[in-house]
Amino acid sequence: SGAINSSAADMAKLVHFLLLRGATPSAPIVSASAIDRMETPCTTLGAAVGVEAGYGLANFTSGYRNFNRAFHGHNGGMMGALAELTYSKELGQGFVIMINSSNGAAMGRISELLRGYILRDASVETPPARPLPPQFRELDGYYKPLNHRVQMLAFMLNLVSVLEITSDETSFHRHPLFGGWTSNDYAADEHTLIDAWHGLPAIAIVEDPLAGTALQVGSELWKRVPAWRVFVPLGVPLLVVAMTLIGFIALLVWCYRRFAAKTSQDRRLWMRLWPLISTGLLFMLVMMIVSIGAMLQYVGTISPVSIGILLLSLAYPATVLFGVFELARHKNRTQKNLPYWCAAVFAVAHLSIVAYLASYGLIGIRTWA
Repeated sequence: SGAINSSAADMAKLVHFLLLRGATPSAPIVSASAIDRMETPCTTLGAAVGVEAGYGLANFTSGYRNFNRAFHGHNGGMMGALAELTYSKELGQGFVIMINSSNGAAMGRISELLRGYILRDASVETPPARPLPPQFRELDGYYKPLNHRVQMLAFMLNLVSVLEITSDETSFHRHPLFGGWTSNDYAADEHTLIDAWHGLPAIAIVEDPLAGTALQVGSELWKRVPAWRVFVPLGVPLLVVAMTLIGFIALLVWCYRRFAAKTSQDRRLWMRLWPLISTGLLFMLVMMIVSIGAMLQYVGTISPVSIGILLLSLAYPATVLFGVFELARHKNRTQKNLPYWCAAVFAVAHLSIVAYLASYGLIGIRTWA
């Protein structure tokens, strides 16, 4: 990130420079306070009440399990390459990783191993058994992010980036809806909580000027939502997946009966086909949008990629409407049996997705505009 083109040896010197708080072994270059400012977020809503963790000036906070030891640094990548610069000013150690792969999982494992090695002689610090402030005990529930880093992916992140929060007498627990980890945050004072991964005040209740009361975690803002806003939007794409599998099996059965058993032509074929075509177009559209980060040189200009995204974002709602039209055309002349109602449910699910994508401006999207 930051368009730094450098070698591993030079990046190691940068880590040393940051550990020496703005100096080289021979002379100071910038003040230690300037490095402190780089490491500290000062402009967030939470910073005003004591949050010290998050994104500073091209430098963000991270940690390791529940060691209560802060790391700082940055990472980044491009097609075929990933890099990470991480250091702990408390321990006076750091590292740089560069790999010629886009394998984020491998990068994460390497980073975890190196953090564990740096902390090999450290022990997990037990936080003080301080009662959780009452206002944090009232926050149990589901939360969705407010400030997406990549706004174009907000339509997907609002479906899957969900935190479930629970609490007890002394601890505040955050865990993703689909699992993976659970935090053990504890009180720093009446206004902030400490994230046990890095040991810095990271969580506060803030008043966002647009969204109202929100929860700040590091540099991220989260808004509590009712459970139905979490599970109903997830249910619609799951319904489409299930109906696609059913529709594909039904199509295979129809093909066998039509060509092997020599049955008469089924006039309801397009009533069944349009939703399947819609699913295929939706899948291609979502895959292209998710892959935009790897094709920035093409999506920012008029190119086959950007034109393809535009056409897919128009073709998908068009095929959904064709499917609805077929249902309406057969409404009075077709017996409303199981195939009809399956097609109807399929069409309604796709209409819901079209409305959802339209609310994010993803119908007729021109990425170059």
